[in-house]
Amino acid sequence: MPTALLHERLAQDLTEATVHNVPGFVEHIFPDERLPLPVDTLVEALTGIRGSHSMYQQRVLRKPDCWWPTFPQSLQPFPDTFATQLAAFLNQIGDTMREVCRISGSGLPRKKRWWSSAYAQESLPIPGHCVAAYPALVLFDNKPEDGEEGWNTALSMAELVYSDDYDSATSLHRLVRDASDTFFNQDDRRFQVGLTFAARIVRLVLIDHSGVVTSESFNIDEQPDLLVRSIAGLMFSGRPSIGFDTTITTSKNGQRQLKVGEDIYDIVGSLAMTHDVRGKATVVWHARRNDVDFVIKDNWNDPRHTHIEASVLETAKDIPGIAKLVVLETVMINRTKDSTATLRSILNGHSPEFRLHQRLVMTPFAQKISHFRTKKELISVFIDTIEAHRSLVEKNILHSDISPNNLMISDEPNGRFPSDHSSFDKPLRRGLLIDVDCALELDNIGYWVGFVGTFPFISSAVLIHGSSTKQKPSDDLESFWWVLAYICIRYAGPCNTTRADFHATIEGVRAFNPDEHQAGDTGRYKRHLLAAKGALEHDIFPKFSVYFEDLKPCVVELRSAFTKNKNKFVYDTMLDVLRRTRDSLPTVENWSAHNDPVHRLERSAGGSPAAKRRRGVTR
Repeated sequence: MPTALLHERLAQDLTEATVHNVPGFVEHIFPDERLPLPVDTLVEALTGIRGSHSMYQQRVLRKPDCWWPTFPQSLQPFPDTFATQLAAFLNQIGDTMREVCRISGSGLPRKKRWWSSAYAQESLPIPGHCVAAYPALVLFDNKPEDGEEGWNTALSMAELVYSDDYDSATSLHRLVRDASDTFFNQDDRRFQVGLTFAARIVRLVLIDHSGVVTSESFNIDEQPDLLVRSIAGLMFSGRPSIGFDTTITTSKNGQRQLKVGEDIYDIVGSLAMTHDVRGKATVVWHARRNDVDFVIKDNWNDPRHTHIEASVLETAKDIPGIAKLVVLETVMINRTKDSTATLRSILNGHSPEFRLHQRLVMTPFAQKISHFRTKKELISVFIDTIEAHRSLVEKNILHSDISPNNLMISDEPNGRFPSDHSSFDKPLRRGLLIDVDCALELDNIGYWVGFVGTFPFISSAVLIHGSSTKQKPSDDLESFWWVLAYICIRYAGPCNTTRADFHATIEGVRAFNPDEHQAGDTGRYKRHLLAAKGALEHDIFPKFSVYFEDLKPCVVELRSAFTKNKNKFVYDTMLDVLRRTRDSLPTVENWSAHNDPVHRLERSAGGSPAAKRRRGVTR
């Protein structure tokens, strides 16, 4: 999703799901039992009443407006300098508290957490895939060493208010963007606690998958205990208290592992992560146990709809081409069901929503459709998934979210082909239709506000009519067509070979416009492409990669199949087109990225860890 649209969505989520100025919220998030020492003891140490520390002036010696003598005096005219001084001030508090704890024998985190202001300047973005590259202050697990800092190791953020108007939401928006990047780069992150500073006025902010909750703003001179409690909580409390998932661990040999029930799975890799702050916040892993590969899907679900996907998978367990459910569990943290309700209990039911943390273990393991080996295999995957879709419809279930992220390739051989593959480079693999958590019962489909599905692939009718229409099987079949067209534009060849010029190319394809505010216009343009003579050849085919040239007749025939029968099920017609196309394609291809005469190419199978974690499965 383009950064501007992502920022807009985050802002909308913030507006709709923020609870401001909750009394007692700092004490609720960081009670004394989560700290190494009671706050009163730490405040006394910092005031100089105990020991020789004098960071906080005693009342008889204080200046009228400055009880913390080392706190930076002014945000203006150099905010970067203020950020540097503020980081030093917070680290000074941390060092003092650490020394007091050491003397008292209290347990402390193994690593020394450390605030950094190094990334407040635009000349030095924090490493990692992000939409908010310049947080004012970042809390890390220890003092920086080369190559160790990044979004993937950040514990917390603090943002500055650059205005006299403390009610301004600007710093809060920045903190939400920070959280979005933290969630996206840390697959073991449950929530984030951060701070906003408007000079000496501070606010504690909780950001989780139900939205945002803020404490009452407090003056650090008038309520020093709240500052001490906030800093002590962030710098010394256990990792679960600052938002980490203790069911995900790293063994001594460096292998990351995930506990589901009593079983331990090795995490082979991350298949998908979303930028969701409020919402399902899906994470999908490739996992392995006893030499068997699995897919584990992590979601934050509305408790009213927690078993939709599991229920559909159970109903569809005998359908070829649909993933099989192994186990569904609610994640347990400290022997308690993990939910956003836990930290929101202080709101007394005034939270906009609660979400329950759940995991599904599924088999078989599958790769995204972009990993097809040949065009023959690509078309075979479409055949398998459309047949699976038809079988779901026969069981009164409409998938309703057909997208490139939900059409997969299983390593299981396609058993409908001859067992003798002597003429094949490798046997064709089976297509798998996944992600049924948006599935709808056909008999109970009602009207809704917004859209169900992945926006760029939603059918023209649903985009045009929105909440005044009911989604039908023909809408999903149209989505299959848009997915095929997208793949022919997105990829330069097999094995996840992306086009280096894709982003520049796709900007000129209005059919895949991701802006939901332009849904009607996008839907009418899609309808034009499907109906107007020559529109497809003029607007879409020139965008196809050279590799897919011989799929154009198939694309044209498929368009005719459902546009001429748009009010009927056209499975047989579409499948006939796809089968004829599959049978006409060669089983072995002589294609090389280096020989492509038109497009510059790049391999997307490798790349940085952040690149590998780019979104692969919706929600």
